[in-house]
Amino acid sequence: MLSDVAAEIGATSLSRSLQASTWMYPITESFHLLGIALLVGGAFIFDLRLLGVGRSLSLDSVANLNLMLSRRGFVLVVLTGLLLVIANPEEIILNRTFQIKMALILAALVNVGAYHWRERKGLGSWPKAHALLSLGLWTSVIFAGRFIAYT
Repeated sequence: MLSDVAAEIGATSLSRSLQASTWMYPITESFHLLGIALLVGGAFIFDLRLLGVGRSLSLDSVANLNLMLSRRGFVLVVLTGLLLVIANPEEIILNRTFQIKMALILAALVNVGAYHWRERKGLGSWPKAHALLSLGLWTSVIFAGRFIAYT
C-alpha cells in the first residue's frame, strides 16, 4: 500500500521536476535545516528554561520568543519536508528510519500539546518531565533525519 502511494507521488510532475533539477533538492534541504534550527533551537531554549537554566529570565518572555520561532520553524520544516519526500517518495516513504522519524515527531508534538493543554487548564504539569522528554524526542528526530540517508 505505501509503495503504491509512493509510486503515485513519484509519477507527479512536481516529483519529476524536483528530480530533474540540479539545485532544487539541495536548496530545499538547506531550508529544511534552517527550519529545524528554528524549531528545535527554540524548543531547546524553552525546555532548558523549564529545567532551571536562565532563571533570571521570566518563563513568559522565554516562551513568547522561542515558541514563536519554533512555530515558524515547524511550518518551514513541514513545507520543505513535503518537498523532500515528493522528490524521492519511493526511497523515503518506504524507509524504516523515515517512518520512525515521523513517529518521533508525532510523540514530540503530543508532548508539547500535553504540556500546554495542562498549563491552560490549570491542571499543573510536570514541566521538567515534559522538558526532558522534549529534549530527548527532538534530538532523536534529528538523529533519525540524518540516518535516513544511510539506511
